[in-house]
Amino acid sequence: MAVVTKFPTTNAAYSGAGLTNPNNAHADDGVYATCAPAKNGALGQKYGTFGFDASIPSGATISAVKIIYEYKVSTTSSVATARTKAIIGGVDQANHDDTTEPTTDTVLTIDITADRTWNRNDLLDGTFEAVLEGRRGNSNTAVTFSFDYVKVEVTYAVAYTIAANQGGFTENGQAMTPLAARVITALNAVFSETGQDAVLVKGYPIIASFGSFSNAGQVAILRASRTITASQGSLTILGQAASILKNSVLSIVNGLFSLIGQSTALTYAPSGGESAFTKLCKRQIQFSLDGR
Repeated sequence: MAVVTKFPTTNAAYSGAGLTNPNNAHADDGVYATCAPAKNGALGQKYGTFGFDASIPSGATISAVKIIYEYKVSTTSSVATARTKAIIGGVDQANHDDTTEPTTDTVLTIDITADRTWNRNDLLDGTFEAVLEGRRGNSNTAVTFSFDYVKVEVTYAVAYTIAANQGGFTENGQAMTPLAARVITALNAVFSETGQDAVLVKGYPIIASFGSFSNAGQVAILRASRTITASQGSLTILGQAASILKNSVLSIVNGLFSLIGQSTALTYAPSGGESAFTKLCKRQIQFSLDGR
């Protein structure tokens, strides 16, 4: 909520000849606008051009309007009534009377919020006016009204719809730090936005020919699925060691066979029946791939 209070800058007679020195009610300075109405008579002034056009933002919601004025009367022996009210677009609103007859400067705060449903346009220059009027009842005793000032207080609120690209936003008279919703596509694992830091975990679809992978701010050890055709019995891949057993189909002529890097016990039976060598041994010949 915001509250703005304004003094008038223009005036015109409202009832009878109006007030004497009416401009004196434009400021709180102890200098008075006065009137001395006749028996059963009234003298009043209407005040306008309060300048709410520049003070209340467009679209504001008005929650309270008050007329505040200071006055006194010269005697309590008369039937003296001070009256104030609003005029909106030339239409008088409800009367608000004070019959206390104060003989010293007295400030009255008159809440006129309930008089109507208020909007900003009601308070603009050329539309809104406030009345100060002195009224004398059925009394032969003369009375003088002295009005020091009149002012109007308005309470309003403004709803803001904010779209922010940064993490901080300042509105005139209203500071806020909104959280901005972001859709982020990042090449690296760390992302920084002004006023807001975020550490992102990035999902990587990875096709690797090596056993380790490093991304800025994030290290991953990958197990690579490989289909391997090897002519050697052991294989080392960068970052990952693998021992591979090779299935060999061997065709040999001699009784000894060696396969590099892999030892195997083979049972050898030559085609065409037993040779003289096998007849002598009468056993299976063990072949070793260790070079023996």
